[in-house]
Amino acid sequence: MKIGLSVIIIIVISLISGWWLKDVYGGQPVITTNTILAQQLLDKAEQLQPQPTALTMLLEIESLRRMPSPRGELLLRESLAVLSHTTFTPQPITQVQKVLFSPNGQWLASSQADNTVQLWHYDVMASPQLWPITTLHHQQKVTALAFSPNNQWLATSGEDGLVYIWSLPLGQLFTKQQFYQEAIESLAFSPDSLWLVLGSRNQVAYLWPLTTSLAATRRLPHPAAVNMAEFSPDGSWLATVSQSEIEVWEMAEARQVWQMPHQEAEVEAVTSITFSPNQQWLATADWTGEVHLWALHPTSSVQGVVRPVAPQIQLQKIQHERNFWTKTAFSHDSQFLAASGGNSVKVWQLAASVGGLTVNMTATTFIQHQDWVTQITFDSQKNWLISASLDGAVQVTDLKTQQLVNYLAHNAPVLSLALHPNNLVLATASGQTIQLWQLNGPDNPLSTTELITSACNQLPYKSLTQTEWQQYLGAEPYRQTCWN
Repeated sequence: MKIGLSVIIIIVISLISGWWLKDVYGGQPVITTNTILAQQLLDKAEQLQPQPTALTMLLEIESLRRMPSPRGELLLRESLAVLSHTTFTPQPITQVQKVLFSPNGQWLASSQADNTVQLWHYDVMASPQLWPITTLHHQQKVTALAFSPNNQWLATSGEDGLVYIWSLPLGQLFTKQQFYQEAIESLAFSPDSLWLVLGSRNQVAYLWPLTTSLAATRRLPHPAAVNMAEFSPDGSWLATVSQSEIEVWEMAEARQVWQMPHQEAEVEAVTSITFSPNQQWLATADWTGEVHLWALHPTSSVQGVVRPVAPQIQLQKIQHERNFWTKTAFSHDSQFLAASGGNSVKVWQLAASVGGLTVNMTATTFIQHQDWVTQITFDSQKNWLISASLDGAVQVTDLKTQQLVNYLAHNAPVLSLALHPNNLVLATASGQTIQLWQLNGPDNPLSTTELITSACNQLPYKSLTQTEWQQYLGAEPYRQTCWN
């Protein structure tokens, strides 16, 4: 009875496969055991990685035509992303160090090693496409970029202490100020675009009011150079980092409400500071791989000021080798905290409980690279975690399914990435180029037929050669892989 049931199941699967093959090839039903051949074609395609070619895509299409599979669709999505991406080279040609999209997605700014910032227009009608608007010149190395939330300004800073504010959309100089002779380390606009905070090496964070006189600038003293600053999502708090010390300031009166040192008391030990979108957490990391999570509980208020509860939660150490690339990022729903260190990215799950805030202390290593991870970010809709690395790869991972969505191979280390607000296009800085990639995954799906059609539209030629067909498909009758 069990054998008879198994036979029936095999016959049904074969019939379904035959009907599907009839649909995609337009012929008579073919009851075939193509599963093995389909898997062999995918194995051959993977051997041609990591740089996909037209041959790679043709083999993946031929595999999917014989037996649709999640593996085949993933490989074809990856190849399609690589072969359909666009590359832009700023002029003059030099290393691209950072890329950043404006909040409305209409502009992209890139900083280069030749002390310039290139302002680009992102063309939504010819996706993905960048058009150069203007080149913004600094006298020394560019240290930071920031777009205002109201999309009116682009702020840039340099090692010479100069801060420029450029008006959009044309990139005309709005104002230029020099607060100190040494470098401005960081820039951040307040959510209402009324303030610009500057972290400087002269032990001061400057709060620059953009709608009043420069004389109204507030000075926030620190014990050492201020190398990072970030506003809370509602703009009520400002977090700053001075060497290994973390300070939080209440914006209404620009007063310090608390400070706490990291364990590693060395120059610029803290390498990342991030507020969660729901404003319940503050995450910090240092170059030894220590990750700390600070609870910002709304019931812990003193004189109307919400203060963090003590003590902080020290999470599992990421790695032991000192690394200035250690970064933190929260998911859009504040349910996950990711931290990069060395060549891996770990993720903790966060939750709110009746008695307060809780965290799963056991981290899951979702992503593994071959070299140091340089940047991580989440998309703003789904729980996709994106990581860039010096190994030249960008990985897009779905935290819900723990599956790789996209693998984007570059020819040089990836120093920076920026996700477009539509969550469908990713910009990367690699070598002397800016590259735009279209993301496609299970939550932004194409059917198997649509995926094949999209791939065929990108191919320079539409079929395997007779020799390639015989090499990979043997005696099977020759046919065209793509057709109109």
